[in-house]
Amino acid sequence: MPKMSDKTAIVLKFLDKTPQINSTLQPDQLPAGSSCLLHMTDTHFGAIPEDYFVPVDMDASFIDTLALFKRMDWKADACLATGDLVHEGVAEMYQVLAGHFDGLGIPTFGLPGNHDENDAMQAGFRSDFCSTPKIVDLPHWRLVLIDSTIPRQSGGHISDDQFDLIHTAIEATEKHVLIALHHNPISTKSAWLDRMTIDNGEHLMELARQSDKVKAVVWGHVHQEFDASYEGVRLLATPSTCMQFTPKATRFDVDEVPPGFRLLALLPNGEIETQVVRATFENPNAIAELFENQ
Repeated sequence: MPKMSDKTAIVLKFLDKTPQINSTLQPDQLPAGSSCLLHMTDTHFGAIPEDYFVPVDMDASFIDTLALFKRMDWKADACLATGDLVHEGVAEMYQVLAGHFDGLGIPTFGLPGNHDENDAMQAGFRSDFCSTPKIVDLPHWRLVLIDSTIPRQSGGHISDDQFDLIHTAIEATEKHVLIALHHNPISTKSAWLDRMTIDNGEHLMELARQSDKVKAVVWGHVHQEFDASYEGVRLLATPSTCMQFTPKATRFDVDEVPPGFRLLALLPNGEIETQVVRATFENPNAIAELFENQ
């Protein structure tokens, strides 16, 4: 992994402009009863750059990415935050992060990642708009938020209790189901990242395949965009709000693309329309320059 040559964090500078959004994702042009979500992930809030292996100000990057969404004319019904919310899990840091999410003015649902401390998260990520529910019901959809973490390990595992939660949530509704978690349940074709996936992800994929209610599985962790389909189930990963990992890399490598988030439109018929929106760098070579002299 790269080493820092000094103690100065580099703040990624974004252009102050609102991106053009595909008109098919404009909420007022979607079918009645659609639910619109903002998906943000891997904020790593509170990371101290000199103690981390990437000299980026994670907090500034998250705040600027959040501000980018606020400048857009896109009305989300809720925000889904899928883990690694803070870098070192203490309740006070979750409280500060929740304050930033509160600025969206919409419910924000959080779940833990491998950098999170679950007890601290449950205690601290609570505010007027932030919470950590297991199940969220929308007009035509049910969100099931899963804890895939193993204490003090980077990889993931879905426990029997979590599978029981999924089964119960599916059986108790006639709505379409979206399962959200932190770790990727399938390979990303990136050797070093695939050592930190869910060790029983195939069980989750088989469960999703067998249920005609499960329409999507959404995750974070991989710091990159991913969009595929498995037996009719949409599989989606979303860029981090800080640095990105290079897709299909054999070892750790930071991609030269900006932070971002995902817009999700959940349609009443079970279909999903989605788009990844990224910030725009003032300096297109910003990421490359982070490591020039490392």
